[in-house]
This record gives sequence, C-alpha cells and structure tokens, in this order.
Amino acid sequence: MSTSVYVERRKTSRGSSYRVRYRLGGRESTLLDGGSFRKKGDADAGRWISGEIAAMRVPDLPALAEAPQLVAPLRIAAPDYPPPSHPS
Repeated sequence: MSTSVYVERRKTSRGSSYRVRYRLGGRESTLLDGGSFRKKGDADAGRWISGEIAAMRVPDLPALAEAPQLVAPLRIAAPDYPPPSHPS
C-alpha cells in the first residue's frame, strides 16, 4: 500500500514551484493541499504528511504556521531550582 502524498511541479512566471497534495482516504477522496514551495527539496521535506497519515493522524498544517512560544530558561524562571541538597 502506497501513501497518498504527491509532489506536483507547476510552471509559474518566476520559474517553477512545487505543490504537495495528499489524500486522507482512497482514490475517490478529494486531494488536499499540503503547501507550495519554491524548491523541490523543501517540497520533499513537506512530505512529512505521509508519516502523519501512516500514524493515522490528520496533518495539522495551521499548527506549523504558528511561531513557537518562547520560554525563559530554567535558571531564570526558577533560580532556586534544584534546591540545595545540603544546607550550609
């Protein structure tokens, strides 16, 4: 059984672009858009969708667009952690 993820090359006014398309069901299910990339290497990296489908998860593409939240390092957030093991 093969995965239902495809990379299509498209001609544009600036050269070529690569579009990732995928299906969640069989051949009669609609093709969904997995993103458009200027480089084929980036499009191949976008094929992580096949791993998500293999794990029986629906790819959450909007979550990838969100910037990760910055968290303060532990030494700043909790300067007394870990507590001293031997009181002086």
